[in-house]
Amino acid sequence: MSSSQNTVVDIRRVRSHYKTNELTAPQPFANLSKSAEGWFLRHDALGQMPIHYMNRGNTVFVANSIKDLRLMPGYSYETTRVLRNGHALRISPTGEATQVSEIDFSNYRPTGFEVGKLGDVEYSALYIRRRFDEIADQLFAVDRPVAALLSGGVDSMLAAYLLSRRRPGAPTYNLGLSADVEDVHLASSYAKAFGLDYRYTPMTPEMIVDSFAESIWRSEIYHLYNVYCAVGMVLLARRLATDGIDVAISGEGANEAFGDYHDWTIRTRDGGSKTIQTTDIAAFNSVRGRHAYVWGNPVSEKQGYFNQQLGSGLAKHGVARMYKPMYDYGVQLLSPFMNLDVLKVLASIHEDDVARIGGKTGFMRLAFDPDCKAGTIPSDFLVNRKKTRLQDANPHGQGGITEILLGAGLDQEKTLSIFNQQFSSHVTLDARFSKTELR
Repeated sequence: MSSSQNTVVDIRRVRSHYKTNELTAPQPFANLSKSAEGWFLRHDALGQMPIHYMNRGNTVFVANSIKDLRLMPGYSYETTRVLRNGHALRISPTGEATQVSEIDFSNYRPTGFEVGKLGDVEYSALYIRRRFDEIADQLFAVDRPVAALLSGGVDSMLAAYLLSRRRPGAPTYNLGLSADVEDVHLASSYAKAFGLDYRYTPMTPEMIVDSFAESIWRSEIYHLYNVYCAVGMVLLARRLATDGIDVAISGEGANEAFGDYHDWTIRTRDGGSKTIQTTDIAAFNSVRGRHAYVWGNPVSEKQGYFNQQLGSGLAKHGVARMYKPMYDYGVQLLSPFMNLDVLKVLASIHEDDVARIGGKTGFMRLAFDPDCKAGTIPSDFLVNRKKTRLQDANPHGQGGITEILLGAGLDQEKTLSIFNQQFSSHVTLDARFSKTELR
């Protein structure tokens, strides 16, 4: 489409909403409008549907993925840009593309949240429970096949519970190398308790290794911990697409909001352990650190620490490793936690209060206490249980995604090599790939 005789805005697969162009549908992802200042392209506040763009002469190419831009004349990875979460893209009549900040995450006040109550645990729990119902009503209003992804953890369990109250008997999915492990048992018990259809998806070491390069291509990211997660999402996406599922609900976003991350250490077959990534845990447990996890760190960004192609916060990591692979297979991924109000409230609770109430699980037990008392959620579902992250699924000597891929030589260096070849980029290995710090 042309905005003037001199400037062209070339739209490449920018979706307003998956499989529909109705901007009034739940979760609208993009909106292109024109004013006297030029064209304005807006997407959802958290960047759940990413927007990438590049300038070439008098043309601005815009797409949801970097791989779409790769097909355009004059492409170079280093000059592609991501539209930051909370920003709009203004394209002037002369063809200049400028990002305009529209949401101040630091000072954002959640919808209907009482002034001065931010950080109050009890008030926040009541608000979150009410807000979850409002969000779920919106997410599941459309008449499309919807499923829940169950990892065995509390976050996805609650997402499945919200789904069950609106879509009785909906399917749920879990995957692993073995069905005889705790995560799979937990996922199955959640589905049974909520009256949902449980579908286990088996994977093999061969499938994991064979899908590695594809997972880099689908996720468009090169950080090892994210690519390893993307492998599981690709394998799940294949199953969902085969079953005709249009929408998948997950618990994505909760870990970042609560700072529920640790050093990435795996157990090896010989009984030993290997640390792949270290994290400044104390810093990321803080309110500032958790806000950085969610929508980026404005302090470090002002110092130049910002990924121009991928963005920051959840828009960088969660979207790349989970949302993009699903979209490539025609599945829209949603989460009740991926909401500006929810993330702001959860990430603003002081770390001492989070520890006092028993962390993420303790807070959710407080928020969903009425459901437990009503018997719709078994009370033992909201206790601290050890869940293995998707990348390291199936412990106890049975192997996991991480161990299998490392054993096949698919480490960080090899990941970068594949990524650079696929996207004609020149990303180099440095300490940030093995050490996460809050700058």
